[in-house]
Amino acid sequence: MIINLSTEESKRALESVPIGRVALSVDALPAIVPVTFKLIGDSIVFGATAGSRLARATANSIVAFLADSYDLDSRSGWWVEVLGPASWIIDPAELSQLRGELTEPWATGDRLDHAVRIELTNVKGCRIDR
Repeated sequence: MIINLSTEESKRALESVPIGRVALSVDALPAIVPVTFKLIGDSIVFGATAGSRLARATANSIVAFLADSYDLDSRSGWWVEVLGPASWIIDPAELSQLRGELTEPWATGDRLDHAVRIELTNVKGCRIDR
């Protein structure tokens, strides 16, 4: 049975996992990129390196984000999809504060030059129970 999650339940689910996927357009083609993220207020926030494909594609764009968790043995789980505007966080004071909260980007040698914020303007969550 699929059960729709409320916005608050969806936010709690997002807070429970460290990895999600961003769907975006790169050179007019669809791309899905895994990121480590954190829910901060009403935004998904993750680090990016200036000039990277991820950073360029999220500059003032509408993107999709998905996080999920599954238990294969019980055949249950949940997913939360977020659609919303993405924007760069480049303010040095805000970045300094975020450095203590965000996980560094996965790519070797990358550092947190700036971060990306996706506003939770459209949130849909579902839970699967058997």
